[in-house]
Amino acid sequence: MPSAPPPRQSTPRPRPVVACGPQNLRARPTGGRNSQAAIVSGLAIGVIALACFKLGSVAAISFVTVVVALATLENYAAFRKRRITRSPS
Repeated sequence: MPSAPPPRQSTPRPRPVVACGPQNLRARPTGGRNSQAAIVSGLAIGVIALACFKLGSVAAISFVTVVVALATLENYAAFRKRRITRSPS
């Protein structure tokens, strides 16, 4: 009967060196995103959502439908940009 192979000894991976300090916090890349515009648009969407929820079910459902449709279109555009055409199997 063949014996089981010996357990593998794992060697720890070296960790990347990351410099810390205030000079590196200021130089952090934003990824091409405008933070101020993101905050303002998020607040605006929140105010519109609260108004729709206050108006009633039809307004709330309409708002949610629009938000889900826009999210789907944005997701589709991101997939097309990366040339992802189908789910991996």
